[in-house]
Amino acid sequence: MSGMFALKAKHKEREGRLKDLKDTFHKYDADGDGQLTPDDFKSIMKDSGHEMSREELEIMFAEKDRDHDGFLSFEEFVGLETKIEKAFKAMDRDGDGFITKSEFKKICRNLTTEQVEAAFAKFDKAGNGKLNYLEFCGMMNARKHSASSSPNGSATPEMAHK
Repeated sequence: MSGMFALKAKHKEREGRLKDLKDTFHKYDADGDGQLTPDDFKSIMKDSGHEMSREELEIMFAEKDRDHDGFLSFEEFVGLETKIEKAFKAMDRDGDGFITKSEFKKICRNLTTEQVEAAFAKFDKAGNGKLNYLEFCGMMNARKHSASSSPNGSATPEMAHK
């Protein structure tokens, strides 16, 4: 029975830490867009008593920015799996670290073969017919930035629905 109480106490403690981190994240996310800039992150570190050089901050920020978009989502800030990481794992059916065109098409059934080919032509920097995680991030970030800057919120032509 005492093991159960210890487990509950540990869970409550973790929830408390997560809430504190969420409060901190929202406090420094001044524009409320759900992302921390490098300057926001620098302020958090400084205000929490962590004096670091510019280089150390850049390295730490880059390590946390696992979707390579130049910002930290809440998930990245606290070390949880991001939406892009989850999407990559879901598409990489065989777990080899790459997404093939056929794996991509199985998840994105609404895209035509031509749209998949266009996406891979644009984002497959290695030219091997597969997307590694970094290339996938580039595609997802381009789509995200295009959708947020487009007046109607539509995706890039390569990823648009036909």
